[in-house]
Amino acid sequence: MKKNKFVKKTKLRRILNIYKVICLVLVGLLIFSFKAYADKTTVNIVKKEIVNPNIVMLGDSITEIYNLNEFYGEDKLIVNSGISGNRISDISNNLKSRVYAYNPSKIFLLIGINDILWDGADEKYVYDKTIEIIDHIHKKLPNTKIYVESIYPVNSEMNNHFNEVDIDKVSSTIINVNTMLKEYSDKKDFVEFIYIYDELLDENQELDMRYSDDGLHPNEEGYKLITSILKKYM
Repeated sequence: MKKNKFVKKTKLRRILNIYKVICLVLVGLLIFSFKAYADKTTVNIVKKEIVNPNIVMLGDSITEIYNLNEFYGEDKLIVNSGISGNRISDISNNLKSRVYAYNPSKIFLLIGINDILWDGADEKYVYDKTIEIIDHIHKKLPNTKIYVESIYPVNSEMNNHFNEVDIDKVSSTIINVNTMLKEYSDKKDFVEFIYIYDELLDENQELDMRYSDDGLHPNEEGYKLITSILKKYM
């Protein structure tokens, strides 16, 4: 009888020991899982702060040659996402790598002059395709503020540096596109239009050559003026 009781107690003790081991293993797994999750979350937060600029400047060569470090300081979180020769379609096809990868709080968009100059695009095409980019960005990044810069003016001097174009026709198209983009932006709370065009004009209603060396791209003085305007929105 005593032997049976002893056997029962021994079995119970073994069961309790096994139960304790199982509990310890489960607690250990929970602690490990929580630590792994916490470490992963910390890494993601740090990574986001490091790789995600606060502002993206999106455009063509006018944006690409804009020395952002010089005009805004190296500590300013701005990425230059301009590529020389870009048309509107080039940007539209590469929004993932040139915009979404940075998850910016603000985007400054300047595009359309190459379509007008070299492809002969009319105002409707430039306007419609620009709006497509704006709408696409807004759907993907609904909390991002989009600033649309007016297309800058050109000067007949550019015909001495590039293929000859009809400056009057180009200027008329630019003005019409800018007017249409301004009207669109006035109706949307996530878009703001920045009208720089008039600030760069000379007495002949062309790009003032104080601000350009080739009649198309801004020079140092041109970017100083542009920066003084854009900084108000930074």
